[in-house]
Amino acid sequence: MYRDTELFRGMRDPAKLHGRCGRCEFAGICGGSRARAFAVTGDLYAEEPWCAYQPGSFPFARAALAHALSAATADAAGYGPGAAQPGPAGRDDA
Repeated sequence: MYRDTELFRGMRDPAKLHGRCGRCEFAGICGGSRARAFAVTGDLYAEEPWCAYQPGSFPFARAALAHALSAATADAAGYGPGAAQPGPAGRDDA
């Protein structure tokens, strides 16, 4: 039900969010409280009424994005946290 119904798929889709949530750079991670938005406004996709964050005001947004992208690139190339680490003096036999 959670994965397949139109209602729940829509709730997980950041492109459907309105107001500040729709403009927020964290919409894909946070998404706000859909229950609270619906209870207060009657619109499931309305902005989170109790969220104090103003989209675009996170001072380190570019640095965080660059870090996340470099980590994803490293993981894809086999250099991420799960990759084999070289031994002492760069040897792989440690």
